[in-house]
Amino acid sequence: MQTFDQALYDLVKAGKITQDRAMLHATSPNNLRLLLKMDQTPSANFGSNDNLSISPVDSENQQWNS
Repeated sequence: MQTFDQALYDLVKAGKITQDRAMLHATSPNNLRLLLKMDQTPSANFGSNDNLSISPVDSENQQWNS
């Protein structure tokens, strides 16, 4: 199940309606705006671990290894 604003978002992404038209009819224009903005930012994949790296800790000195 999806909200009306999510359906509008899908229509915008499919190119069937404009963002302006979707905003005019949205139940919550701010929520729709956030959905669209998150989709446009490079960090939209919050669950992705592709760019993470962690250095092991030097247990003797309790410092991060570089």
